[in-house]
Amino acid sequence: MDVEGTMQFILEQQAQFASDIQMIKETARAQQEQFGSEIGRISSALAGINGAIARTNEVVLDVATAQERANEILATLAERHIELADSHHLLADAHKLLADAHMQTEERLRVLIDTVERHIANHNSH
Repeated sequence: MDVEGTMQFILEQQAQFASDIQMIKETARAQQEQFGSEIGRISSALAGINGAIARTNEVVLDVATAQERANEILATLAERHIELADSHHLLADAHKLLADAHMQTEERLRVLIDTVERHIANHNSH
């Protein structure tokens, strides 16, 4: 057996193994740096998304608040419309009563005028 050849072979294999290990370490280090960079970009993107979500939530809250206020205004307008309709009916009823009273007054006035005219006519004929 060739001891010197075997030793040479073992040393060459060990050197190749050490070289391969070094290459694996360098590749792993480069990939780790690349992953770190990717994670940084993803973190920045997530921070931007979180900010956009927070702004969207604020806008939605503002819209909901405005809608609540619009609903309150609409309810008040509906109440006032009903009150106005009721007032219109009351005014119409009052107008009818006034018209009826006016007609009665005109009738009484006509009767009074007729009575006075007859009285004058009777007084002049005597």
